[in-house]
Amino acid sequence: MRALRLVTLTAVTALASVGCSEYRVRPEIEDEVPLPDTDDPDGGVKDSPFPDDVLLGAAQGTICAEPDVPLEGAIVRVEHEFGVSEVATDAEGFFRFDELPVGEHVLVVNHETYNTQITIVVPPNEAVTVLDDECVDDCGAPVPCLGLAEAFDRNHVQVMAGEGGIVEITNTGTKYDICLDPWVVVTSLGSQDAIVGQDPVIVLSPGEQHVFDYATDVYGDEGDEAWWCVELNQVIAAGVYYDYNGSLAPDILWDYIHDRTDTNFNDVEDHDDINHQGRIQSQLNIWNTQDWQPIVIVGRERSLFRLEQRGDTANVTVQALNLGHLPTSSEVFEIVPPGFVVLGTSPPALVTSSDDGSTTIRWDVELEGGVPVDGGQTIYDRQDLVYTIGVNVDDPCIGRCEGNGVYASWVDAWTRAQESFSEPLILEVCKWEEEQ
Repeated sequence: MRALRLVTLTAVTALASVGCSEYRVRPEIEDEVPLPDTDDPDGGVKDSPFPDDVLLGAAQGTICAEPDVPLEGAIVRVEHEFGVSEVATDAEGFFRFDELPVGEHVLVVNHETYNTQITIVVPPNEAVTVLDDECVDDCGAPVPCLGLAEAFDRNHVQVMAGEGGIVEITNTGTKYDICLDPWVVVTSLGSQDAIVGQDPVIVLSPGEQHVFDYATDVYGDEGDEAWWCVELNQVIAAGVYYDYNGSLAPDILWDYIHDRTDTNFNDVEDHDDINHQGRIQSQLNIWNTQDWQPIVIVGRERSLFRLEQRGDTANVTVQALNLGHLPTSSEVFEIVPPGFVVLGTSPPALVTSSDDGSTTIRWDVELEGGVPVDGGQTIYDRQDLVYTIGVNVDDPCIGRCEGNGVYASWVDAWTRAQESFSEPLILEVCKWEEEQ
């Protein structure tokens, strides 16, 4: 059985020479999302500098010159194809762009005492929230680098489908390295869900990008990293960004990538076995397993939380999703590290305390099978499992406090025990000593 791995990844180029027949590349994002509502509540229409057919979103955030010291009067500029948008930070260091074109932009921050650049990705009809790295107290700084889930939570990374069927991971931050090493499950409404990863651990420095080819045998001689489809009917669309909630690829799928086998016994190793339709056998193994099995993956809406005051609490949302097409029952476990208390769960769960001070939460979850949609996003059954956490005032954990990954267990269609994991829970308690 594979050991639980922490996160990390790196670069290559080009689409694998042989793909599968359902693997299709769409060159650009289709404008499928409606424009934001521009109606003024007082009547009339807001004056917008952008053409009516441009997809728009918003961006807001806080700029600091040092931790907990907001920077007033900093000029934040964004250059885009329609010109330049510019705002100034207020007394709390806060800024907001009500309208920006959807896609990747660079925020250029200028002040007489501080200058920086921050890469953002503006979503359609939503606001992306940015926190300048300098605003964050380093009491919870990662050592030696961020995992991918934490990088997402810190707005420090983007994962995108690139031209020619590649997947790109870019460290968009300025302060921390990113470690990429497990095989992760990334999802998107606009592009094919994927398993992305590599054989060796890779560290991505600020500003660096790594590129993943499709369907590479990372345990052969072809390369060190790859991505594989985990959604048969969807297409990969260049320019679409992926989400990641910390879910690691379970062994029931990962084994087909990791093991160099001949599952159809034709004396050709599956990574090299191409059938008459141009399909790679290893990819078929993944899709067939999704058809024939339940496959539970687990993660969190966020994995990084900061509790700074005695009364601070955080609501943690664990997400369990069935990536397979058969229904299943699963037990989902979260282990909260010592120094914290569980204040409530929804839906109700079994909560037990251990001698080491940790707390285990167990939910019993029923998940329906995924429903493929021809040419579109598969409809998955996902359960959100919420719990509230607070600091144990009698024995707090101070600084960076790492927990475990979410753990799920279930029985597959062949009565074999299966399991899946996520990246760890990370809790920061940075001001506790000052406030006692």
